Amino acid sequence: MADHSTTGAFLAQLLAGLATRPNLVDIDVRLVEPSAEQVPSGGFLYLVRGPIQTSDRIAIATMRRKRDETVTIPGVLQGWAATPEGGDDAVQAAFAAAEDILDELIAQIVAVWPAVGESTRSVLVEKLTWTPIPHDKGGWAVRGDYSLTYSSRVS
Repeated sequence: MADHSTTGAFLAQLLAGLATRPNLVDIDVRLVEPSAEQVPSGGFLYLVRGPIQTSDRIAIATMRRKRDETVTIPGVLQGWAATPEGGDDAVQAAFAAAEDILDELIAQIVAVWPAVGESTRSVLVEKLTWTPIPHDKGGWAVRGDYSLTYSSRVS
């Protein structure tokens, strides 16, 4: 049987798990970012937001060829908040909402380790950048761009 990339299986498992998390009930969780007119006005988490980078390492170990795959998937999330006080209070509340979404993503990975290939070796959330922006329906949004990098033994 041919070795296959693990990206599709990894994303399918992660998306299915995130759909069951109670703290994400009011958050739009999708595999890819929808068109601009479909983006919700509140919080969201989109697992794929751009080109996915893959690298393979092939080596001989114990007289057998081994293939390790490392995949980097860019994603985006957004928290939104409006407070009666507005200003800094709304920005801080939006940061808290965005961080809660990130915490749920990480908690899902920790709780149900994605099993792809022969074994998933590591998962890393990295290159996180936060951008506070005024929201068109009032309040503030905080957008978090991140990369999710995992390594797996494919064969």
